[in-house]
Amino acid sequence: MKKLFSLVAVLAVTVLFSSSAFATVNIVKSAVANFSSSGEVAFSMDLKYIADDSTASTIDWDIASIPLNVEATNWTTSTVYAVISATVTTAGSTIYMYQNNVNGTVYKSTAPRGAYDGSTRLGDVYSGMVNTTTKGGDYRGYVPMVYTSTTTKATPSYGSNPESVAGTRYFIDHSDYNFAAQTNYITLANNGGLVGGVDAGGACFNIGANQGYMYFGGKFDNILGGDVYGTDTIKIVETIE
Repeated sequence: MKKLFSLVAVLAVTVLFSSSAFATVNIVKSAVANFSSSGEVAFSMDLKYIADDSTASTIDWDIASIPLNVEATNWTTSTVYAVISATVTTAGSTIYMYQNNVNGTVYKSTAPRGAYDGSTRLGDVYSGMVNTTTKGGDYRGYVPMVYTSTTTKATPSYGSNPESVAGTRYFIDHSDYNFAAQTNYITLANNGGLVGGVDAGGACFNIGANQGYMYFGGKFDNILGGDVYGTDTIKIVETIE
């Protein structure tokens, strides 16, 4: 009986030392997949005439259809649309579109117009097409512009309220009073593809494609014969300057 008890004691000690040996194991490994040199950011915009899909060089308008010396009720849709394509496969990359009319050449703005909420002036804006004679200003100084990114090739009718067309956004200028808060609003594409606008919370939403179309509208108020309006600073960039 004594020999049996001694054997049990020895086994117990052996198990105890084996458990202590496992506790000293400390192994650290790592796994790395480095894509820092991979990815692409690209955007293309080809202007075409709606009537026949021929190539256009500028965003044009049917001048003959725009009445003179009257306050516009409806917005005019451009005779030109754009075929757009985006590739954004670099993490966190974004493509933006905005204007910089105060640094224009032929169509340089030197005076803003007011942005209003009812009778309350919110601040100065410089966006749209600039009157080359007045070089901006509240009266007859600008033609405000809008655009719509879509997967559907169908010319929109903006009517009296361009925002009635889903996804329509106003052109924003770098010198506008609220430009700093418009980063999402001016986004054309990101890692999710083409951007169709912002939701009620101000977040970007995608249109579910990397290729699509863009249509343009303008509000031609109190136009007179001899007027020339334009912009040569529509910038499409990866980095806002």
